[in-house]
Amino acid sequence: MYRLLEETDGIVIELYSIFENVDKGIRDLDYYVFQGKDEDNIVDFNLMMREIINNAIEHGNKKIPEKIIKIECKKIEDDSFLISVEDEGEGFNHRGIDYNPEVSPDSTRSRGFVLINKIADNIKFNESGNKIIIDYKKQLESTANITRIDGKIIFTPNGDVTSVSTSSNNLKSSLKELQNESVEQITFDFQNVKEVDSIGLSLFVIFARNIKKQNPDCLLKIDNIRPQIIQLFLFTGLDKFFVMF
Repeated sequence: MYRLLEETDGIVIELYSIFENVDKGIRDLDYYVFQGKDEDNIVDFNLMMREIINNAIEHGNKKIPEKIIKIECKKIEDDSFLISVEDEGEGFNHRGIDYNPEVSPDSTRSRGFVLINKIADNIKFNESGNKIIIDYKKQLESTANITRIDGKIIFTPNGDVTSVSTSSNNLKSSLKELQNESVEQITFDFQNVKEVDSIGLSLFVIFARNIKKQNPDCLLKIDNIRPQIIQLFLFTGLDKFFVMF
């Protein structure tokens, strides 16, 4: 069973606990939230919703096909949505969830909630824990602020550079455009960057190698970089390309 109901302020999806239904549900949610537009936020949104629905099927309804998952998505403002996913399970003790990204790798479900927490603006549960309610706002701000002054560029990412951050989706194309700039210095201001993962590091590795081929005299700097990110850059050899402060 799969049923989509349209309401004045949103949509309701009811589906049997079959993993094949997950893709259908995400497609319908995509269309409602993004209105058929191929926006960069879709990647994060799909990742979050897939994690939530899969949790409801696997942990909530224990993969019993006849049990129902109910998904409600309501538009609060133009870019803000209230989304709930409810299963027919007994629930769980949601009060003990650890949203710390350093959560034990042995806890698959906890890792899922860490991911959801990084994408959603807020997470709540009903009393029993068989219904999750999230606030989701599409991130419409630009990937980065770019300032050009006297042959120099200051590139300021607006957030973390990770596989689940909205800023990473456009960062690759932005860096590619910078490679064509004939300037004497490019400074990356990391004042808004708290985390960089392997995906983010690979972007900077590719960028540094390419720009040094095209513009070998260009000085690459990183300002306001956190100590833990410095260690990552040192470990991957990026200190050969970037001067870090």
